[in-house]
Amino acid sequence: MTAFVELVAAATADLTWMRYEVESNGYILTMVRFIGDSDGNAADVDPKGPVLLMPGAYQDSFNYFDELATTQSIPERLFNAG
Repeated sequence: MTAFVELVAAATADLTWMRYEVESNGYILTMVRFIGDSDGNAADVDPKGPVLLMPGAYQDSFNYFDELATTQSIPERLFNAG
């Protein structure tokens, strides 16, 4: 398990999620899809649609989980907002 996947597991313990890995040109891209709460109940379908978070040029996806000491992570807040 990669450090990113371990971070997601620790940061979003109250959500169910799936990991997808795509390899292209020797790079491995790991994507995470939040699909429900910790009990496995599916997320409410909402017209807001999916969100793809992409870090900036000199950042990585760890930045989305930096605020864990005081609040929910950005992906978790977006999921909970629908």
